[in-house]
Amino acid sequence: MSYKSVMTGAQRNPTVSSDSSDTSENIPPNPNPTNVSTDSYSQNSALYLTAAKLNGHNYLEWAQSVKLAIDGRGKIGHLTGEILKPAARDPNKKRWQSENSLVIAWLINSMEPAIGKPHLFLPTAQDVWEAVRDLYSNLENSSQIFELKTQLWKSKQNDREVTTYYNEL
Repeated sequence: MSYKSVMTGAQRNPTVSSDSSDTSENIPPNPNPTNVSTDSYSQNSALYLTAAKLNGHNYLEWAQSVKLAIDGRGKIGHLTGEILKPAARDPNKKRWQSENSLVIAWLINSMEPAIGKPHLFLPTAQDVWEAVRDLYSNLENSSQIFELKTQLWKSKQNDREVTTYYNEL
């Protein structure tokens, strides 16, 4: 069934019933069902992963969304380093390069331009992932921890509702 017919409700063959339980004609077969990365969806999906782009202040939420999206496309090994760059004469080198470029494009397109541009020339998706983590994660930023503890200590309920006060905490 074509995109137009799906969107308009028109059928390609009026003698065929519109039973929604048979959708196998729209899904191309996966020649290797145990390998998600060979699925045509993961190879041809859009270059955008998440609606919210990394803006420098939302790293934790962004990173989790990106990890889920890339894992769902069978390419998480490019971020974790599990999929290593093959040797120069390895027949899989072109495929690795193609997948690596795709993951880099996903990462860069999921960031605000000012954040993504400096990472465009890093050679691997893992390099981009780790550079962004090092710059924006703030996992060991003691000044930020101190600031949050101070805000918590100064916080008072006053005349606010309990749920409003709780959400602030």
